[in-house]
Amino acid sequence: MTQELVVSIASNFPAGSLLRVRDTRGEFFAPREFQGAPELNESKHTFLVLDGQQRLTSLYQAFFGVGDHRYYLDLNKLLAGGDFEDAIFHLRTWLKKVKYYENFETQANELILPLSELRSGAGGFSTWVRKVGRFLPKKDQLEDALTEKR
Repeated sequence: MTQELVVSIASNFPAGSLLRVRDTRGEFFAPREFQGAPELNESKHTFLVLDGQQRLTSLYQAFFGVGDHRYYLDLNKLLAGGDFEDAIFHLRTWLKKVKYYENFETQANELILPLSELRSGAGGFSTWVRKVGRFLPKKDQLEDALTEKR
């Protein structure tokens, strides 16, 4: 489900609505953190999510690399003209391949981008691309190709 949600959002397809309520004093609802997110403790909140928490939890887990799955983007498939939907994949955290993809050299050599690198937006992607570009021999071509696709 998370993979399909990411594809929908990346494709600008409707992904459902979010319903939130302003409850700054906590008078009406008790706040609850998203699964895998840091605990709220005594943090102040402005809004509470009434509908859409499962989707937001899924996105949080995909882009922060927490939960039972890790999500990746195979940039070779995109550079070859493939669809985003075919280039995104996930693995269960207990698989050896997850540890393999945690290694930056592996990511650079295979052009596998962990979605968690995107948690800070385009800046995170640009930083990762520059780092890959410095690592690989044909860095100018690679960086041009990757930034051109955005």
